[in-house]
Amino acid sequence: VWKYGRKKKKEGVRENLPELVDRRKENDPKDRFLEMWEITEFWRYLHSPDCPFPEPLLRYFKSTLYIGVRPSELLKALRAEINGDVWTIPAGRMKGNKAPAHLVHLVDSVLDIFGPTGNFPAVFPSYRKKGGLPWGLTNAEKYLQESFVVNGGKLNIEPFTPHDFRRTVETHMARIGVDTDTIKRCHAHSAKKIQGISAVYNRYEYYKEKAEAWQKWEEELNSHLRGALAKASPLRVVR
Repeated sequence: VWKYGRKKKKEGVRENLPELVDRRKENDPKDRFLEMWEITEFWRYLHSPDCPFPEPLLRYFKSTLYIGVRPSELLKALRAEINGDVWTIPAGRMKGNKAPAHLVHLVDSVLDIFGPTGNFPAVFPSYRKKGGLPWGLTNAEKYLQESFVVNGGKLNIEPFTPHDFRRTVETHMARIGVDTDTIKRCHAHSAKKIQGISAVYNRYEYYKEKAEAWQKWEEELNSHLRGALAKASPLRVVR
């Protein structure tokens, strides 16, 4: 930024550096989240003939709108990790392999999207992989990026990445009144980031509050998707 300011000064252009930094922050891709109208447009796209996503990826992108956990954690979900409406993400798959196992409440909409058990251990199996192993994040990202109009696709909204779904769910949970600590617990932020609690806590603690938060977000999301849901066709099988 300093070199940029000196260059502009030599060129006779007066640039307010603090304002320049603020503008850069405003355009920081790490701040990207989807507005509700963008979520609805994306949902419609998932059901349109223009969407080339294989069936497991359709389910992945739908379910992540409700759950909002880290992309790799959800993509690698296994049927054996799910007990009723509780999904346990093993400690070894959490960020840095250091966090404790994480309990996720699966709302009814997500259970419907996950569908029946099927013949594969993975919730989102890649039919091209032996044994139906989970999809990789790189391939999921490739399908998503190729969908945007700016990249030659048909999805006409500002590009985003799978990581932005987590920020999207957190942002809208806050908007509808879920407290910050519960939001952070839902999405497995490190305990150090949760103000007022110790670095070590019982993973079963606060499950009720987390479940209520996910249910509240499900109700809010479905209220916006209702029109799109009514027009949506069943999931297409694209392999």
